[in-house]
Amino acid sequence: MNFKDLSELWIKEHSVDIKISTLSIYRLSLKNWILPYFGNKNQVSNQDAQDWVDLQLSTGKMSQKTIKDALIVLQMVLKYGKREGIFEYSGQFYIKYPRVNVKDVNKKLEVLAKPDFKKLKLYLEDNFSFPNLGILIAMHTGMRIGEICGLRWSDINLQEGVVTVNRTMQRVNFDGEIHDTFSKDELQRYADIDGLEMVIPGRQYKNRGNSMVIISNPKTANANRDIPLSSNLIKIFKKVDKLLNNKEVFVITGNEYVSEPRTYRNYFYNLLDKLSIPRIKFHGIRHTFATYCIESGADIKTTSLMLGHSDVSITLNVYVNPDMKTKRAVINKIFK
Repeated sequence: MNFKDLSELWIKEHSVDIKISTLSIYRLSLKNWILPYFGNKNQVSNQDAQDWVDLQLSTGKMSQKTIKDALIVLQMVLKYGKREGIFEYSGQFYIKYPRVNVKDVNKKLEVLAKPDFKKLKLYLEDNFSFPNLGILIAMHTGMRIGEICGLRWSDINLQEGVVTVNRTMQRVNFDGEIHDTFSKDELQRYADIDGLEMVIPGRQYKNRGNSMVIISNPKTANANRDIPLSSNLIKIFKKVDKLLNNKEVFVITGNEYVSEPRTYRNYFYNLLDKLSIPRIKFHGIRHTFATYCIESGADIKTTSLMLGHSDVSITLNVYVNPDMKTKRAVINKIFK
């Protein structure tokens, strides 16, 4: 048995108990990165894995993170083969990576400069539309683009002044063969696993044949959260609320139809261009929110909970990077 055959057995066995989005990631990792190199091998050694890592690093097509994520998938398949006694595997890889580039470590997060943040905020407040409202919510809450796209009006509690995050929207990719063989029973099975609320094939979007839009529960427990709303945002919500008869509409469209992350991201880019604001990724709004929270003195735990991080260490590692002025203030405070 070669590795390609083994991976197909592994996918078949594990597809019954994992999220559809996770399955999509595993399949793409196998198809794009792993199978072209390991597919015909009848055994995989540590040196094979090291050679593959060195090759990917030399071409520059994969980042170290992508390589490490692919290695996790590779080892899951190999451990399955070893457990079933159908594939030879030593049991662990010991991979050497090049030294981390200091420039990469110190790479700054993509955030909106304060004048641009203010400019964008004022424009959104003065030019109401449902898509604009979604961007404004992201600026006030740090929500991810998939969470904004999946947000329904019923998730906003004006009495309590909070927005509840309990679903996310994403487009998951499959190869055409797998996508075409989805049956209603299989989709129902994934709905049971994922807490899937909606599968959107081609009714609203031209069917691309290798992907579908899904709305499902967030991936981690911490991503399900309540975020307090600012008084300014509540005032805007109250005005809009009077115009809506159906509270189950999507916030960024104002109706039952969705706008998927890819489409909404393009809308955001076009708006930045219109306002002559340097482009940042939509996720940069989240970085901006978190950065301003930390700069304003918010404690790490509170910021982490609002962002929905699975662990407070993520917030610390990503957003807390004291500058020399802050370090000097600490030293002076200790030895004053």
